[in-house]
Amino acid sequence: MSDFFGIISRKKQPIQEAWLVNTQRALATWKPDESDILCKAHVGLGQNTLRITPESYFEHLPQSRQHLSIVANARIDNRDELLKLLEVPKAEVITDASIILTAYQKWGTGCADRLIGEFAFAIWDEQEQNLFCAKDALGIRPLYYHADSEFLIVSTEIKGIFASGLAPKRLNKLMLAVHLSAYKAEQAQTVYDNVLSLRGGHWLLYKNGTIRTARYWNPTIKPELRLSNNREYEEAFSEKLQLAVKRRMRAVGAVGSLMSGGLDSTAITGIALKENPDKPLSIQSWAYAEDTVQDLPDDRPYVEEFLKFHGPGNYQHAYIHGLDGYFKYLPHFQSYSDQPYLDMELPARFNSYEQFQKDNVRLILSGTGGDQFATYNAFEYPFHLLSQSRFLKLFKTLQSIRKQEINTWKNTIARHLVYPYRAVRAGQEPWGRGHPHAGRNFLDQRAGKLFVNPQLLKETSFTEFIRDHEALRNLPSALDNPLKNGLLMNLHYSGMEISFNQRYNLSQAYQMQYTYPMLDRDLVSFLLSLPVDQFHQHGFGRSMVRRSMRKFVPQKISLKKEKIGSAPFIRNIRDRDLPWVFDQFEQWKNHPIIADTVDLELFGRHLNDLKSGNHTTDRFYVRTVFLCNFLHKSFN
Repeated sequence: MSDFFGIISRKKQPIQEAWLVNTQRALATWKPDESDILCKAHVGLGQNTLRITPESYFEHLPQSRQHLSIVANARIDNRDELLKLLEVPKAEVITDASIILTAYQKWGTGCADRLIGEFAFAIWDEQEQNLFCAKDALGIRPLYYHADSEFLIVSTEIKGIFASGLAPKRLNKLMLAVHLSAYKAEQAQTVYDNVLSLRGGHWLLYKNGTIRTARYWNPTIKPELRLSNNREYEEAFSEKLQLAVKRRMRAVGAVGSLMSGGLDSTAITGIALKENPDKPLSIQSWAYAEDTVQDLPDDRPYVEEFLKFHGPGNYQHAYIHGLDGYFKYLPHFQSYSDQPYLDMELPARFNSYEQFQKDNVRLILSGTGGDQFATYNAFEYPFHLLSQSRFLKLFKTLQSIRKQEINTWKNTIARHLVYPYRAVRAGQEPWGRGHPHAGRNFLDQRAGKLFVNPQLLKETSFTEFIRDHEALRNLPSALDNPLKNGLLMNLHYSGMEISFNQRYNLSQAYQMQYTYPMLDRDLVSFLLSLPVDQFHQHGFGRSMVRRSMRKFVPQKISLKKEKIGSAPFIRNIRDRDLPWVFDQFEQWKNHPIIADTVDLELFGRHLNDLKSGNHTTDRFYVRTVFLCNFLHKSFN
C-alpha cells in the first residue's frame, strides 16, 4: 500500500518543489517506510511507500527507466504469466512496479488489461510527453484527478489534489444531493467540484494537451459457461477462489483476517489456513455485548464451530467487541476520509486494527465481494424463473423455499414473486435498473425520508440528473435477466469504490491494507459467466459457495441462513448515539453549508420522532448524519 501523486503543468511551466513537498506531507498521515519525489521540468511525481510484499522491500519509487518514470500502489498477482510473456530475464527480485513498466513498454495502453491484481499507477513518458494512469478492474485502489487550463493533478487521495494549493476546493452540490438520496450513481464525480475518480477498469491518458479516459475491462453476462454437472462447477469455483486467496497471501509477516460467522469470510479464512499452513494468521471476529444484540442472531457459535473444525494451527483468534456507540466516533474517523462515509460498519473496525497492530499484521483478508458477486438469493431467484417462463422449476423452487423459511404458500408467493415484480415496475434496485420505468418515481418513493434542501434539488436539476442517468444505462432489461443485471450494477455502482477507498484510508492510518479474494478479476469473470441455477438450489441462495467450500467450512456454516449484517450498528445508532446527534444538530443548524444542503426542519422532526420512539432509523437518516459530520469537520 502506498500513496502517490503527480503534477503536470499543461503550459510547461517549471514545477515548484514546494508544491511537491506540501503534497507529500499532506498524504503522509501515516508513517511511510520510504518517501521520495521526482521533478522533471514541468512534471513532478511523488510517493509515500508502505512495504507489504517481499518484492516491495526492493522497490524505490518514483522509479525511472530510460524516458519512463512510474509511481504506483500495486500488487500484481499474475507475475509469473507476465514475466514469461514479457520475456524478462531471471533475476533475484523483480518488483511489481518494474513489471508494470515493462508491460507498458511492450503493450502501451493495452498493458492495463494484461494486469491481474489490485493496483493504481501513473507513468510519465518524457519522450512522448504523455501521462498514462490506470486502476485495477474492480477499482479497489483509489486514484483521483483534477484538470484545468493550467495543471493536471493526480493523487491516490483527494487531499493530495488540494495540498499544493493549485486546485480550488469547492463542493459539488449535485453529488451532495446524490449522497443524501442514496441513489446508486455510476459517476466519476466526487463531492468536490472538478475532482474526478478514475473508475475501476479504466485508464487515463494525457497527450498533446488533451485528457482521455477509456474502459479497458468491460465484463458481460454472456456467453454462459456450460459444464457437465454440478461437481465440475464446484471444482472450478473452488480452484479459482483458492488461487485468489493464495495470490493475496504474498505478504511479509502475519496476515490478518476479519472473520464473521458468515460463509464468505470463513471460506477465505479456511482456505488460508488449509492451503497456506506455514503463514501465520491473525483472525479477528466481532462480538457484541448482550444488551447490544438482544434478539439478533449471534455469530459466536458459528465462529467457535469454525475454530473447532480446523483445530489447532498456525493462527491466533480474538473477539473484538463493538464500540459503545457509533456516530460519536465519526469526527475522529472522518479525518481519514475525504468524502462522507458510506460504509456503515467501517468505523466499528477500529478495535480490530489495534489488535492487528499488536500481531504485526500489514495485510487484511476481507470477505467483501461475496454478497455482490457470489449471491443470487432466494428473494430474487423465483422472479427470474417466472420471467423465463420456467414454471415447473419455479414451483419446485418455491416449494423448497417455503420449506426452508417455514412459511405459508401465500406469504412465499407474495415475498418472492409479487414484491419483486412491483419493485421492477417501480424502478427499484436491483431488479428495476435498466427497466423502462426505472427512476420515474424516485423522489416519490423517498417522500418524508429525503432530507435534501428543496432549493438544492432545484439548483442542481437533481430530477433531470436521475432521468438522464437512467437513460444512459447500457444494461440488459431487468425483465430479461434480473439477477445478472443486478450483478452488473454492482460493477458499475461507484459507491462500492468509495467504500473501498474509505477502508483504504482508515486501514492505512494503521499501516495496513485490505485485500479482497472474492473480488479477484478472474473469479468475478467466472461468476458472471455461470448459469443462474448454479447459485440457487434446494431453497438455498449462494448454493455454489455452500457446495464447493465443504472442505474449508463446517456444515453448520455452509447451511447457515441468518445474517447479522449491520443490525447491531443500527441499534447502536438508534439507542446509544441519539443524544450525541441531538447535541451536534444544534451546531449543524448554524453551519451555512449544512443549512443550504440539508432540509433541517424535516430532519429535526425526524430526530424528535426517533426520540419519542415513533420512527426507526434508516439509511437516509444515517447518510444525513454522515454528510453533516463531514461538512462540519471539513468546512468549519
